Formats: sequence, structure tokens, C-alpha cells
Amino acid sequence: SVKKVVSCSEATEKTTGAKCNAAGELEKIAKSAGFLAPEGCAIPFGVMKQAAKASWAAYTKLCDEFDAKATDGVQAESLASQVREMIKKEWQVDPSVAKAIQGKVSKGCKVMVRSSANCEDLQKMSGAGLYDSIANVDSGSEASLGEAVSLVWQSLWTKRAAQSRKAAGMKHTSAVMGVLVQKMVTPRLAFIAFSNNPISRDAGEVYIEMCVGMGETLASANQPGTPYRFSYR
Repeated sequence: SVKKVVSCSEATEKTTGAKCNAAGELEKIAKSAGFLAPEGCAIPFGVMKQAAKASWAAYTKLCDEFDAKATDGVQAESLASQVREMIKKEWQVDPSVAKAIQGKVSKGCKVMVRSSANCEDLQKMSGAGLYDSIANVDSGSEASLGEAVSLVWQSLWTKRAAQSRKAAGMKHTSAVMGVLVQKMVTPRLAFIAFSNNPISRDAGEVYIEMCVGMGETLASANQPGTPYRFSYR
């Protein structure tokens, strides 16, 4: 049987995606390194696969239709929205998933429900900004948690995600979505750091972008934000 939810420390790239795995690694390091990591848990790929099983043939047909007919942006959005609608209707999030999440986080806290696909945060395919994360979800509400997980699954089929997979030659049916659930924090600053400067290509240079507030300002493809840029040796 498929585990509905695992702790971040149990998450692996193979079962829950690179993002969940990285969160688990940070959680382990935090205990001895003097920083805090938000509490959370991970929903494995298998939960989505189980929800999709009954409608997989219809899903495969829509995937093929997208590749055949999505010749421009308008067509791509129209076809992708059909797939999202099918996922919303057919891939039901079992209530036991929400209950399992509630058992892993502080009672009644707000959580961020984040994408952790098998085709994002990889060395050869970053997938940054392609998939959706849902902020300020009420963990006390099973309905809100279930809806947020569904929205993350649906984001496999944002237009930008579908077009990116098509351009990379990746089969849509091989893309699966794990979900990272973390307790919301109220940050003063957020940052993204590159150990190898992607602009200068200097391997001896670290590049950091910072912003005031939540990391979505930097990470979201929809919000350009006003980041501070630092590079130092």
C-alpha cells in the first residue's frame, strides 16, 4: 500500500521529488548547524498515481492530444486547461491524506503546500516557476488541505509546464507530482543562492539574490520582485 504522507527526513528524490528530499536534508543538518527548518511532511508520487489510476487512459489521450495540437500559445492554454479540469474532477484527494498531514504539523497552523515534481529542481531540468505552490493553507481544515493538494497536482498542466516538457522531449505521462507541506513562517528576508555563479559562469564565485518578505517574490515566474543582488568570493 502507498504511504499517504512521510516525514521530510524519510523523503527521497525517487519517491517524493528533489524538493522534498532537499527539505529533509536541511531538516537533518539544522539540528546540529544552528539554524531552524520549518516542520513539515511530504506526499509521495504514489498518492497521485493512485488517484489517477481509474482515469489514466483518458489522461494519456489528452496528453497525446496536447502534443499533436498545441502549436501555439492559445492552443496550448486551451488544451492544458482541459487536462487541469480533468485532474480536478477525476483525481480525488483521499480524506486520509489531509488527516495524515494534520498528524505531522502543529495543530491549526497555516502551511505552504508546495510542488515537488520529478521534473523540477534537477541538475539538468530546474523547472523553476513552472509549478504552483499554495500559501497560507489552514491545516485545521481537511477540505482546504485537500483542495491545495489538488491544485498542486493540477499545476502539472500549467501552460508553461506542459510546453517546457514538450520542448525537452519529456513524456507528459512520465511526469508525476509529489507535494511538500511546510509550516508557514513570517520571514524578514528570503534568498536564492547559487554555489556557481550562473551569470559570470565563475565556479569560484557564489551568487545570491535576496528580497524582503517571502521567497515567492523571487521564485515565482509571475512576480518579478525587486531583489538585492550580491556576489562575493
